Amino acid sequence: MKKCKYTLYLALALPACTGTPATTGGSGATEDSGHTSDDSGTSSSTAGHTSSTTGTSSGSESSSTSTQGSTSETESDTPTDTSTSDPDPFITYPDGYMAPECSTFTNDCPEGQKCMPYADDGGSAWNNLGCFDLMGDGMLEDPCSIVDSRTSGKDTCAAGFMCWDVDPETKEGYCTPFCQGTPENAYCEPENYMCVIPSEGVLNICLRPCSPLLQDCAEGQGCFPVNNSYTCAPVPVPDDQGLEGDSCEFVNACQAGLACVGAEFLTSCESSSCCTPFCDLNNPACENPETTCRPVYEEAPDWAAHIGFCGVMP
Repeated sequence: MKKCKYTLYLALALPACTGTPATTGGSGATEDSGHTSDDSGTSSSTAGHTSSTTGTSSGSESSSTSTQGSTSETESDTPTDTSTSDPDPFITYPDGYMAPECSTFTNDCPEGQKCMPYADDGGSAWNNLGCFDLMGDGMLEDPCSIVDSRTSGKDTCAAGFMCWDVDPETKEGYCTPFCQGTPENAYCEPENYMCVIPSEGVLNICLRPCSPLLQDCAEGQGCFPVNNSYTCAPVPVPDDQGLEGDSCEFVNACQAGLACVGAEFLTSCESSSCCTPFCDLNNPACENPETTCRPVYEEAPDWAAHIGFCGVMP
């Protein structure tokens, strides 16, 4: 099964990826992040993650998405599969590359500072890690605010947390923790949270799982596939976009209830990936007679094993 990398872009955008059916996850999702975003999409179609899936999420606050205000009552303690983004000392990086200054796993910054993902080019995608002055002591799900932009690295959460699901107008959100452990074996301490690692590994955050069939997320968000599970993420596209059959670049670039899947799983997709409905494998009904309900992931938590998407055999 092909794996997709998750990236957060603005709201929760994840670059779409295509691959074998079995995961509907995209590339990631969540805030103004690196490739996912809170304002944008989650990156990648679910097709590349599901065992029959399409490709899909960011960012935003990927990422993305997400505990981001999720009201999900589902339970999942399955740690996500991750990969380190730490630079290899034997690899020559291009001019201008800035090695991470710290790690969110160890928070190895001077006293009075915390390790945070940020955009070293001032853009909307998290692409590096750096030490920033502590500006507050917000803990799990406490309200918080950011300074400048979502990717500035500056917020009012305590060390080990970052401000997530930030409203672009008020610049307010809530604190969510970074993953614990190591990049290769990451996990979340809060019960019923899942570790999401989008943005090429720069972002490692804990988010609540949700159900794409129930769409039990906060208003303005959708439940999208990420890391072999599902998390809430902002839907950054207007109401008249991201509809069934529309092209999608990010996991969360479809309206709530729709998955971003690879074109090989659809007969009328004129792009590399398009939006299609989620479906229940226990009651496999798809309105489009050309499609059938296919599993999103080859391996998924037991509570999500019945979740699928409407598509065709590639």
